[in-house]
Amino acid sequence: MPDEPVPAPSPCADIRGAQGVGARSVWVSGGRPWTEPDYRPTLTTADTASAIRRLTST
Repeated sequence: MPDEPVPAPSPCADIRGAQGVGARSVWVSGGRPWTEPDYRPTLTTADTASAIRRLTST
């Protein structure tokens, strides 16, 4: 299941958790910058539709 992104309500904890288990992560930013310097999402998109398009085109 590491290749399946999972939506979650706590971006920092969830992105860090994904990184910790080797899973990919997606930050649906809504135009907000990612501010956590210690870890980053695998993919950043502005909205959910863009995330779905990117995930299904790979």
